[in-house]
Amino acid sequence: MNILFLPKLFPRADIIGGPILIYHRIKNLSSMGHKITLIAPAYTDEDRNDTTLESFCEKIIRVDSVREGGDNENVRRCYWNSDVFVAPIELGTGFRGKLLEAMACGLPVVATRRATFGINPEHGVDMFVADDYGAFSEYVIMLLKDVELRKKISNNALALAMKFDHKHAAEKLEQSLIPLKPE
Repeated sequence: MNILFLPKLFPRADIIGGPILIYHRIKNLSSMGHKITLIAPAYTDEDRNDTTLESFCEKIIRVDSVREGGDNENVRRCYWNSDVFVAPIELGTGFRGKLLEAMACGLPVVATRRATFGINPEHGVDMFVADDYGAFSEYVIMLLKDVELRKKISNNALALAMKFDHKHAAEKLEQSLIPLKPE
């Protein structure tokens, strides 16, 4: 299976906390035969030069800022070539667009509550949401093993993402302005 990771910090074995936990999750999933694509910020020279994940990842896209997007001409291709989108975000904001893009590309998602802020998915229906690393990992593995569940979550995630479409937003704005229209 192909897994797309989008962490807030570059996963590193020498940084305690989220980065080391994500590093080991990637390493373990890779050892199980899954192909990992990592799109991660590289804020420091250590992040830009770290090669410890290269043997575990099919592709690593380092970006100076998560908001800039990847250096890949078509990041959507990464989404389309993946089976599960994993967003173990613990800090910061600015991930809603990336999460919605993954959902719009038909990817089932496993994310933390922080990553889903403002989207309000229904857990187990639109995506799996967990802040506990054990549960988080179980949801990823469950999706990788169950094709029908992946399809169901993908379809629901796509339907939820469509609610954030610009056309839908413009229609909602127009409807909210009707009562303010002078007669």
